Amino acid sequence: FRRVLFRSFECFDFNSFEQLCINYTNEKLQQFFLQQVFKAEEEIHRREGVHWRPIEFQDNQGCIDLIEKNPHGILRILDTQCKMPGGSDATFCEAVNSAHKASDFTTSVQRAKRRTDEAFVVNHFAGKVCYDRKQGSWLEKNNDFLPGALAIQLEASSLVLVRSIFGVNEGASVVGGVTDTRAKRSATFNSIGRRFMGDMSTLLVELSAASSHFVRCIKPNASLSPAAFEPRMVLEQLRCGGVFDAVEVIQSSYSTRIPYEAVFSRYAALLP
Repeated sequence: FRRVLFRSFECFDFNSFEQLCINYTNEKLQQFFLQQVFKAEEEIHRREGVHWRPIEFQDNQGCIDLIEKNPHGILRILDTQCKMPGGSDATFCEAVNSAHKASDFTTSVQRAKRRTDEAFVVNHFAGKVCYDRKQGSWLEKNNDFLPGALAIQLEASSLVLVRSIFGVNEGASVVGGVTDTRAKRSATFNSIGRRFMGDMSTLLVELSAASSHFVRCIKPNASLSPAAFEPRMVLEQLRCGGVFDAVEVIQSSYSTRIPYEAVFSRYAALLP
């Protein structure tokens, strides 16, 4: 069932919350590439009246929605399970499998020889990844939680910097040796997944405001040997990364665009 994944995708024997975040990042960056190279290109052709033959490409927006969309995205379900009384890694996996059993971007977990309460499988654009609960609790990893006992020790630190970060505000009431503000903070659920999605949105806004250039890094072989190329391995990376489709887009119309001012300033003096 395992497959080699490319472009910084991670797929190990056991994949947990960290691998999902990394692979979600790559899905978002791939979508940005598709927006810049295919969707924006198609819009330019139509706006300029250039003959355009629509080119089919592997759009991964459905996989992104599977992970992030409210209310049934995987990370949204994880947040719900973190806040739900009796929520556990088992109920989280079952909820994901139940909500997305008909999705084109998931595969039956039985094919990975797992139970529905043990794991779930996501069909990423670079391949299938089985995420399970054998590498630590998903709920604990998603909760940016500072235990009350630890907070008290940090407040009493001999280091001024630590006390200033975790110190008690003047006037805060103390109940049973713990400040009410500290007790409230330690009891509040803070989602790592939700913060991660927000950071990704901020990054993509910044990337969209810049002039983007893409460099495709190809892994030439599985043995990490120099000057050795495995054709099937290289070909699969080019296909799943959309490189062939990008070349077809360029071939279908004007491969180079030079601003009018640059052409005029260079050649105007040579014309009659």
